[in-house]
Amino acid sequence: MLIIPFKVVLIVVVFISLISSCGVIEIRERGKAINERSLAYTPSDSAQALNVSLKKDENTINVNIETDKAINYKLFTLKNPDRVVIDIYDNFNIKVSSLDKDIRHRVGYHPWGVRLVIDTPYAKVYDQRTSFGVSVVISLPSLEVVPNQASSNLAQSESNQVSSTIPRVKLPVKGKVERAERGVFIRTSCNEFFRAVEDGKVIYSGNSLRQYDWVVMISQKDGFISVYAKASNSFVKKGETVKKSQVLGKVGRSGDTCGILYELRTEDGSPIRFEVLPD
Repeated sequence: MLIIPFKVVLIVVVFISLISSCGVIEIRERGKAINERSLAYTPSDSAQALNVSLKKDENTINVNIETDKAINYKLFTLKNPDRVVIDIYDNFNIKVSSLDKDIRHRVGYHPWGVRLVIDTPYAKVYDQRTSFGVSVVISLPSLEVVPNQASSNLAQSESNQVSSTIPRVKLPVKGKVERAERGVFIRTSCNEFFRAVEDGKVIYSGNSLRQYDWVVMISQKDGFISVYAKASNSFVKKGETVKKSQVLGKVGRSGDTCGILYELRTEDGSPIRFEVLPD
């Protein structure tokens, strides 16, 4: 019969106890998971209340952290999915009040304090200390284009000036055309690819605008901006020059429906009506 020394048994028991008392923190960045096992933080009975208010305006989410003493914190962002994280290092018990139910957030702990996670796409995040705590402003992304920014690098000539008449456009993919709020939705086969309607330069390509899935924006040499939205992927990158009829990506899918949302905009980002050229 094998006899295990008492000291070995004791070491194994202590090791298992330590592992079971550990918390797991998982951070996903750039599609990779990083798991860190650390002793879980728990606020003490004397923890000071930390009041956090969330408010969403048209293009921003405002986060106000109120306290009567200076706090140490770290602000950072993560991708896939997009979220803004605020780690606070001290003995606090965080209380969140939201004036907008659409703001998805959650409170947790990291090894040295409390963690507030706000699940939202973001264009820019900045913070500043105030007399009552910390203020964080999250600028939300938008399909709107900043005037003159989109095509500042494209040479313009008299022949490229936008006509005052309603433009006529050959669609990026063949299919059934349905009028949308600011353009057209083209229903098509789920295996189809969409193409550039004109020569131009890619000013946006990404999927941070969740309600639009993958979006490609191209500033065209004719002075217009084409927006291809609700795609399943994109084959082009920001800054890339594309040619007319070049494949840009694959159409998106929602349930049994596949297709692409297409919009035409002026140089300042305003959507305009257009006529569809026959195939």
